[in-house]
Amino acid sequence: MKHTIITILICLFAIQIQAQSIVNAAGNTTTIGGHTYSYSVGEMCAVHTASTASIAVTHGLLQPIAQIPNGLNVVWLDSDKINLYPNPSSSILYLEMQTNESATGQITLIDMSGKQVLKRQKIFNIGFNKVEFDLTPFANAQYVLQIHLNKSNQRYSQSYNIQKIK
Repeated sequence: MKHTIITILICLFAIQIQAQSIVNAAGNTTTIGGHTYSYSVGEMCAVHTASTASIAVTHGLLQPIAQIPNGLNVVWLDSDKINLYPNPSSSILYLEMQTNESATGQITLIDMSGKQVLKRQKIFNIGFNKVEFDLTPFANAQYVLQIHLNKSNQRYSQSYNIQKIK
């Protein structure tokens, strides 16, 4: 009888125990240049990039996908529609823009340290415009794509997060 009660108690206790969902040897969260990064060491099974709409995990480094404050005064016209795809991208990133008047533009790709890794001048015509960017020379990481337009003596700016993957 004593063994039966002990066995039942052990079974009930075992049902309440849950395994750790992520195995970490070490980890921390730090803020660098106004951006917060969480990292973990010891997840050797994470050797590829996996992502959802809100987070990307690359080699054990957690990378939240959120709008990054970049100090720009963001002003954009509702009439100008922008489409960026595919994002995340492993090679070619396409920017499509529908605009109601001609504009001169500057497109800049910036890495997380703030370094400009690509800068391109572009004239956008009335209607549909398509620009292609080759991301293959760049490291697998998160970038900020800044688009600046000059239209009718006004300057408009918009920023987007871009995830480069394998």
